[in-house]
Amino acid sequence: MVEYSEHDGQLVTIQVTQNGPYLVKGKVKLVNTDGSDVELKSNNEVIALCRCTGSKNFPFCDGTHAKSKKIS
Repeated sequence: MVEYSEHDGQLVTIQVTQNGPYLVKGKVKLVNTDGSDVELKSNNEVIALCRCTGSKNFPFCDGTHAKSKKIS
C-alpha cells in the first residue's frame, strides 16, 4: 500500500488488491500519457485502476481480470 500526503493534509491511499485492481482512495487527478486530464465520471473518492490491461474501460477496472487470470 502506498500513501501520499498532499499539501492540504489530505491523504491519498493506493491499495493493491490480490488478483484485482489498484484501489485509489482520496481526491486525485489522473493524467494521460499525453498530459491531458482523464475525466473521472464520478465524484467518488475511490477509483479502481486496471492492472491486467484487458479492461474495455482502461485505465479503469471493469472486472475483466476475473476472466483473464492475467494478474496476481
